[in-house]
Order: sequence, then C-alpha cells, then structure tokens
Amino acid sequence: MSSFRVRPRFTVETEFDMEHLRHRIEVINEAAQSHNRLQVQLFEERIKLQMPEKGSHYWSPELEMTFRNVEGTTQIRGRYGPHPNVWTLFTLLYLAIAITSLFVMIIGFARLSLGISSRILWLLPLLLGSYLFLYIVSQLGQKLGADETFTIHHFVEELLQKKIILE
Repeated sequence: MSSFRVRPRFTVETEFDMEHLRHRIEVINEAAQSHNRLQVQLFEERIKLQMPEKGSHYWSPELEMTFRNVEGTTQIRGRYGPHPNVWTLFTLLYLAIAITSLFVMIIGFARLSLGISSRILWLLPLLLGSYLFLYIVSQLGQKLGADETFTIHHFVEELLQKKIILE
C-alpha cells in the first residue's frame, strides 16, 4: 500500500451471494475472535472490521465494506481509513488552516494594495508549515497502523478467497 493514499479503497465482485458471505464472515469471525485478531460489526448491507479495543491505538485503521447485488454477483466496495474521530479532527484542522490562510491573504494583500504595512503576510509561511506538519503527522500515523491494515486486508482476502488489489 502506498503511503500517498489517504484512504485506500477497493471494489471486487464475487460469485458468493450475500447470505453465504454473512455465514463465512460469522465463521471466520469466531476464529478471529478466538485469537483476538479482529472485531467485526455486521449490519444489514455493510460490515465494519477493526482491531479489538484491547490492542488498538489512536491510529488503528478500520475497514468498512458495503455489499450490492449486481447481475447475479455480489459487488463489494471497501474503504480503509482511520477511526472517524481521527478523520474528522484532521479534516477540521486542514479546514481551519485553509480558512485562516484565506483571511490572512485577503487582509494582507488589501493592506499591501493600500500601501499600508502588511506584516500579516508573514503568517502564510507559518500556516504552510503547519499544513506540512499535519501532513507528516498523518503519514506517520498511517505508518503506525500499517501492520493492522495488512491484518484486516488479509482477513478480507481469506474471506473472499481471492487477491484484492487496492485502487
């Protein structure tokens, strides 16, 4: 998995129907829980796979898969990502930096065009630096959760009995 993918995803079709997949998930889930490997949450047409709370950390990934019947096959769409709280925090921080940068540019360039001191523009490199810092922290967090992502990915490949290539 490339570190430049923010939230890797996949789409795969299988000949198993949804009921057969549910049964396989329950059987494999029992085996996984006996080894304390994964926590599986089953919903109507989606499944959420994550690391058990005992062994998880702030950067632990999760996989959400949705199922859809398409012409006699089942289409499965999956997306890896951090816990929604982590995703929301980083999204809000990026948004705050972007909005602050916009206001600094508006005020700074307006003052510059009026011939007034525009020292506020010196905040732009700091804001860019904070953006890069957040990006590096998110990449490090992704690396911390990489082994767990592979654990979840191998579980899904075992479930579907086929190799899955990420998009």
